[in-house]
Amino acid sequence: MFGGSLYIKQSGASLWWSPAGNGSSAAVAVLLDNGNLVVRDQGNSSLVLWQSFDYPGDALLPSARLGLDRDTGNNVSLTFKGFSHNGSLSVDASRRNGFVLTTDGHDDRGTFPDWMVSSQDNGSSRLLNHPESPNRPEFLQFHLGQVSLMRWSDSDPAANSSTAAGWVARWTFPSDCKSSGFFCGDFGACSSGGKCGCIDGFAPSYPIEWGLGYYVTGCSRSLPLSCESDGQTEHDDSFAPLDKLQGLPYNAQDEMARNDEDCRTACRSKCYCVAYSYDHGCKLWYYNLYNLSLAARPPYSKIYLRLGSKLRNKKGLQTRGSRYWLLDS
Repeated sequence: MFGGSLYIKQSGASLWWSPAGNGSSAAVAVLLDNGNLVVRDQGNSSLVLWQSFDYPGDALLPSARLGLDRDTGNNVSLTFKGFSHNGSLSVDASRRNGFVLTTDGHDDRGTFPDWMVSSQDNGSSRLLNHPESPNRPEFLQFHLGQVSLMRWSDSDPAANSSTAAGWVARWTFPSDCKSSGFFCGDFGACSSGGKCGCIDGFAPSYPIEWGLGYYVTGCSRSLPLSCESDGQTEHDDSFAPLDKLQGLPYNAQDEMARNDEDCRTACRSKCYCVAYSYDHGCKLWYYNLYNLSLAARPPYSKIYLRLGSKLRNKKGLQTRGSRYWLLDS
């Protein structure tokens, strides 16, 4: 509440607010059992002024709608907004249970299973069905280049397993890293056998999720780049070859360069440049590396990956992301 008005905000931005006034124009917010946050007119509870199901962001709860809501006129889609890439998931009304997964303006079409959704309004919308068991909550998660139905899985002490409790992908599109350049996430690589792994110098961003087979969250640097650490690193960044790749990573940027050294210098001069390649011209990659796939046989591609260094501090050298200190003797 602010100044007599009710505000709904996300990341500091106002999504909806009620006008200040007397009791007849007041609004009340109610969180329903299905997870929908509804703002109603206080004098007429049947009048819905705003609801979170119309603005789902990157996740859809059971009973929420994807597509056109004929009652409100809203066309609901899931969205992913990253620093350098964007995506959306919307309904494809031309096909039964169809959807369109868009990544940076490129469309990929798929179909939801019958058990997962119910078509509404002559196929113009989809409702996410409730799970068979109320004790196994589910929701639809959209990430860059991938959509998954996530189900909660408890750890089983009787199984004598180290598997932790967490969200497990019950259904995913695309279904494996061989059919998607985003399945293994940022700085994740798809092996020739179809398994995800982090490239050298990186570790899973969310180890529990990786342990449960959900890889789209990708990998993070084990050591920072020198330009990100205000010069407080042991040495400058280095470049290591990453070869035997099947094609090149996603979204290469062309750069004018006369030779390999010029191309490397161009990458080093930009803190957001994470890799380069000089083969029939200079190509740079900014911020992320997606679509890293290891080839089973030639022809191979090769890039040079930018790697960071250890951080200096008063006690010695610290490896970011590690529990251990490397102290000077």
